[in-house]
Amino acid sequence: MEESHRDRPTAQSGADPPHLPAGDRAAILELLTQHITGAWESFERPRPLEPAIEPDLDARLQEPLPESPSGIEAVLADAAAVLDASISPTRPLYLGYIGSTGLDVGVLANALAATYDVNLAAGARAADLVERQALEWLAEFVGYPLVEGAFTSGGMVSNLSAVLVAREWALPGARRHGVGAERHAVYCSREAHHSVIRAVEAAGLGSECVRVLGIDERRRLRPAELAEAIGDDRRAGVVPV
Repeated sequence: MEESHRDRPTAQSGADPPHLPAGDRAAILELLTQHITGAWESFERPRPLEPAIEPDLDARLQEPLPESPSGIEAVLADAAAVLDASISPTRPLYLGYIGSTGLDVGVLANALAATYDVNLAAGARAADLVERQALEWLAEFVGYPLVEGAFTSGGMVSNLSAVLVAREWALPGARRHGVGAERHAVYCSREAHHSVIRAVEAAGLGSECVRVLGIDERRRLRPAELAEAIGDDRRAGVVPV
Protein backbone atom coordinates (compact mmCIF):
# COMPACT_ATOMS: atom_id res chain seq x y z
CA MET A 1 0.00 0.00 0.00
CA GLU A 2 1.35 3.42 -0.92
CA GLU A 3 2.69 5.31 2.07
CA SER A 4 1.02 8.62 2.81
CA HIS A 5 1.48 11.44 5.30
CA ARG A 6 -1.12 9.75 7.48
CA ASP A 7 1.15 6.72 7.88
CA ARG A 8 4.05 8.77 9.19
CA PRO A 9 4.24 10.09 12.77
CA THR A 10 3.99 13.84 13.14
CA ALA A 11 3.56 16.24 16.01
CA GLN A 12 -0.14 15.28 15.87
CA SER A 13 0.52 11.71 17.05
CA GLY A 14 -1.00 10.91 20.42
CA ALA A 15 -4.25 11.79 22.13
CA ASP A 16 -3.34 15.26 23.38
CA PRO A 17 -0.76 17.04 21.22
CA PRO A 18 0.94 20.04 22.81
CA HIS A 19 -0.66 23.37 22.03
CA LEU A 20 1.58 25.76 20.13
CA PRO A 21 0.93 29.44 20.75
CA ALA A 22 0.46 31.47 17.57
CA GLY A 23 3.49 33.62 18.43
CA ASP A 24 5.94 30.72 18.79
CA ARG A 25 7.22 30.92 15.24
CA ALA A 26 10.22 28.67 15.83
CA ALA A 27 8.06 25.79 17.09
CA ILE A 28 5.51 26.31 14.31
CA LEU A 29 8.24 26.33 11.68
CA GLU A 30 9.68 23.11 13.12
CA LEU A 31 6.27 21.44 12.91
CA LEU A 32 5.75 22.73 9.38
CA THR A 33 9.17 21.38 8.43
CA GLN A 34 8.06 17.90 9.52
CA HIS A 35 5.07 18.03 7.18
CA ILE A 36 7.14 19.44 4.30
CA THR A 37 9.81 16.78 4.82
CA GLY A 38 7.18 14.05 4.62
CA ALA A 39 5.92 15.38 1.31
CA TRP A 40 9.45 16.08 0.09
CA GLU A 41 10.44 12.44 0.61
CA SER A 42 7.48 11.29 -1.50
CA PHE A 43 8.57 13.11 -4.68
CA GLU A 44 10.15 10.02 -6.20
CA ARG A 45 7.28 7.65 -5.41
CA PRO A 46 4.27 7.22 -7.71
CA ARG A 47 0.91 8.06 -6.17
CA PRO A 48 -2.57 6.75 -6.94
CA LEU A 49 -4.31 8.71 -9.68
CA GLU A 50 -7.13 9.50 -7.27
CA PRO A 51 -5.91 9.15 -3.66
CA ALA A 52 -8.47 7.89 -1.16
CA ILE A 53 -10.17 10.39 1.16
CA GLU A 54 -10.37 8.87 4.62
CA PRO A 55 -13.87 8.90 6.18
CA ASP A 56 -12.68 11.02 9.10
CA LEU A 57 -11.26 13.68 6.77
CA ASP A 58 -14.34 13.55 4.56
CA ALA A 59 -16.54 14.14 7.63
CA ARG A 60 -14.44 17.08 8.84
CA LEU A 61 -14.62 18.72 5.42
CA GLN A 62 -18.41 18.74 5.65
CA GLU A 63 -18.63 20.33 9.10
CA PRO A 64 -20.43 23.69 9.48
CA LEU A 65 -18.58 26.96 10.02
CA PRO A 66 -16.79 26.74 13.40
CA GLU A 67 -17.33 29.36 16.07
CA SER A 68 -13.65 29.49 17.04
CA PRO A 69 -10.38 28.86 15.18
CA SER A 70 -8.44 25.63 15.46
CA GLY A 71 -4.92 25.39 16.86
CA ILE A 72 -1.88 25.62 14.62
CA GLU A 73 -1.14 21.89 14.98
CA ALA A 74 -4.63 20.90 13.84
CA VAL A 75 -4.57 23.34 10.95
CA LEU A 76 -1.23 22.02 9.66
CA ALA A 77 -2.27 18.39 10.11
CA ASP A 78 -5.56 18.95 8.29
CA ALA A 79 -3.86 20.88 5.50
CA ALA A 80 -1.33 18.09 5.00
CA ALA A 81 -4.10 15.47 5.03
CA VAL A 82 -6.11 17.39 2.42
CA LEU A 83 -3.09 17.83 0.14
CA ASP A 84 -2.10 14.19 0.59
CA ALA A 85 -5.60 13.09 -0.46
CA SER A 86 -5.65 15.36 -3.53
CA ILE A 87 -4.54 14.70 -7.11
CA SER A 88 -0.86 15.59 -7.46
CA PRO A 89 0.42 15.77 -11.05
CA THR A 90 4.02 16.38 -9.96
CA ARG A 91 4.74 12.74 -9.23
CA PRO A 92 6.44 9.97 -11.22
CA LEU A 93 4.29 8.17 -13.81
CA TYR A 94 1.67 10.95 -13.84
CA LEU A 95 1.73 11.79 -17.54
CA GLY A 96 -1.55 13.67 -17.88
CA TYR A 97 0.07 17.10 -17.53
CA ILE A 98 3.43 18.61 -18.40
CA GLY A 99 4.52 19.14 -14.79
CA SER A 100 7.61 17.28 -13.65
CA THR A 101 8.27 15.41 -10.44
CA GLY A 102 8.45 17.76 -7.47
CA LEU A 103 11.82 19.44 -7.05
CA ASP A 104 13.55 20.37 -3.81
CA VAL A 105 14.36 23.83 -5.13
CA GLY A 106 10.69 24.30 -6.01
CA VAL A 107 9.68 23.66 -2.42
CA LEU A 108 12.15 26.25 -1.18
CA ALA A 109 11.21 28.80 -3.85
CA ASN A 110 7.48 28.45 -3.22
CA ALA A 111 7.97 28.74 0.53
CA LEU A 112 9.96 31.95 0.12
CA ALA A 113 7.53 33.35 -2.46
CA ALA A 114 4.55 32.67 -0.18
CA THR A 115 6.37 34.25 2.77
CA TYR A 116 7.17 37.48 0.98
CA ASP A 117 3.85 37.51 -0.94
CA VAL A 118 5.07 39.99 -3.58
CA ASN A 119 2.29 41.62 -5.59
CA LEU A 120 2.89 41.09 -9.30
CA ALA A 121 -0.29 42.78 -10.52
CA ALA A 122 1.41 45.82 -12.08
CA GLY A 123 5.07 46.50 -11.33
CA ALA A 124 7.15 44.61 -8.78
CA ARG A 125 10.60 46.19 -9.11
CA ALA A 126 13.25 43.45 -8.73
CA ALA A 127 10.74 40.68 -9.50
CA ASP A 128 10.19 42.28 -12.92
CA LEU A 129 13.91 42.01 -13.60
CA VAL A 130 13.87 38.33 -12.65
CA GLU A 131 11.08 37.72 -15.17
CA ARG A 132 12.97 39.57 -17.90
CA GLN A 133 16.19 37.73 -17.14
CA ALA A 134 14.45 34.34 -17.17
CA LEU A 135 12.86 35.17 -20.53
CA GLU A 136 16.24 36.18 -21.93
CA TRP A 137 17.78 32.93 -20.70
CA LEU A 138 14.94 30.89 -22.16
CA ALA A 139 15.17 32.66 -25.53
CA GLU A 140 18.92 32.11 -25.63
CA PHE A 141 18.52 28.44 -24.70
CA VAL A 142 16.06 27.67 -27.51
CA GLY A 143 17.63 30.04 -30.04
CA TYR A 144 14.99 32.77 -30.29
CA PRO A 145 16.48 36.01 -31.67
CA LEU A 146 13.86 38.26 -30.01
CA VAL A 147 13.00 38.36 -26.33
CA GLU A 148 9.43 39.42 -25.70
CA GLY A 149 6.82 37.91 -23.44
CA ALA A 150 5.60 37.34 -19.92
CA PHE A 151 5.10 34.42 -17.59
CA THR A 152 1.53 33.39 -16.83
CA SER A 153 -0.07 31.07 -14.30
CA GLY A 154 -0.45 28.34 -16.91
CA GLY A 155 -1.33 27.31 -20.45
CA MET A 156 -4.96 28.45 -20.26
CA VAL A 157 -4.01 32.05 -19.44
CA SER A 158 -1.26 31.87 -22.06
CA ASN A 159 -3.75 30.82 -24.74
CA LEU A 160 -6.16 33.56 -23.70
CA SER A 161 -3.36 36.14 -23.90
CA ALA A 162 -2.40 34.91 -27.37
CA VAL A 163 -6.00 35.06 -28.61
CA LEU A 164 -6.41 38.61 -27.27
CA VAL A 165 -3.24 39.75 -29.02
CA ALA A 166 -4.31 38.07 -32.28
CA ARG A 167 -7.78 39.61 -32.01
CA GLU A 168 -6.35 43.13 -31.66
CA TRP A 169 -4.01 42.56 -34.61
CA ALA A 170 -6.73 41.18 -36.89
CA LEU A 171 -9.52 43.46 -35.66
CA PRO A 172 -7.86 46.76 -34.67
CA GLY A 173 -9.74 48.59 -31.95
CA ALA A 174 -11.62 45.49 -30.77
CA ARG A 175 -10.09 45.90 -27.33
CA ARG A 176 -11.92 49.22 -26.91
CA HIS A 177 -14.93 48.98 -29.19
CA GLY A 178 -15.68 45.26 -29.33
CA VAL A 179 -15.56 42.95 -32.31
CA GLY A 180 -18.61 44.43 -33.99
CA ALA A 181 -20.47 42.67 -36.78
CA GLU A 182 -17.41 41.80 -38.87
CA ARG A 183 -17.10 38.07 -39.47
CA HIS A 184 -13.92 36.43 -38.25
CA ALA A 185 -12.37 32.99 -37.76
CA VAL A 186 -9.92 31.23 -35.44
CA TYR A 187 -8.11 28.05 -36.52
CA CYS A 188 -6.89 25.12 -34.45
CA SER A 189 -6.33 21.40 -34.81
CA ARG A 190 -8.93 18.84 -33.81
CA GLU A 191 -6.77 17.95 -30.83
CA ALA A 192 -6.18 21.49 -29.60
CA HIS A 193 -6.57 22.03 -25.87
CA HIS A 194 -10.07 22.95 -24.73
CA SER A 195 -8.70 26.23 -23.39
CA VAL A 196 -8.46 27.49 -26.99
CA ILE A 197 -12.25 27.39 -27.31
CA ARG A 198 -12.63 28.93 -23.84
CA ALA A 199 -10.22 31.71 -24.79
CA VAL A 200 -12.16 32.44 -27.98
CA GLU A 201 -15.37 32.65 -25.96
CA ALA A 202 -13.79 34.86 -23.28
CA ALA A 203 -12.41 37.17 -25.98
CA GLY A 204 -15.91 37.75 -27.31
CA LEU A 205 -15.18 36.08 -30.65
CA GLY A 206 -17.73 33.30 -30.22
CA SER A 207 -16.94 29.59 -30.41
CA GLU A 208 -18.84 29.24 -33.71
CA CYS A 209 -15.97 31.09 -35.44
CA VAL A 210 -13.49 28.29 -34.65
CA ARG A 211 -12.36 26.19 -37.61
CA VAL A 212 -11.28 22.75 -36.36
CA LEU A 213 -8.73 21.27 -38.77
CA GLY A 214 -7.16 17.84 -39.21
CA ILE A 215 -3.72 16.61 -38.24
CA ASP A 216 -1.08 14.42 -39.87
CA GLU A 217 0.39 11.11 -38.70
CA ARG A 218 2.66 13.01 -36.28
CA ARG A 219 -0.33 14.88 -34.85
CA ARG A 220 0.73 18.17 -36.45
CA LEU A 221 -1.60 20.70 -38.02
CA ARG A 222 -1.45 20.35 -41.83
CA PRO A 223 -0.16 23.66 -43.29
CA ALA A 224 -1.85 23.09 -46.64
CA GLU A 225 -5.22 22.49 -45.00
CA LEU A 226 -4.76 25.58 -42.84
CA ALA A 227 -3.84 27.71 -45.86
CA GLU A 228 -6.88 26.43 -47.74
CA ALA A 229 -9.20 27.25 -44.83
CA ILE A 230 -7.77 30.76 -44.51
CA GLY A 231 -8.07 31.31 -48.24
CA ASP A 232 -11.69 30.15 -48.30
CA ASP A 233 -12.53 32.50 -45.41
CA ARG A 234 -10.85 35.50 -46.99
CA ARG A 235 -12.70 34.97 -50.24
CA ALA A 236 -15.93 34.83 -48.25
CA GLY A 237 -15.13 38.11 -46.47
CA VAL A 238 -14.17 36.47 -43.18
CA VAL A 239 -11.20 37.94 -41.27
CA PRO A 240 -8.68 35.34 -40.04
CA VAL A 241 -7.75 35.98 -36.41
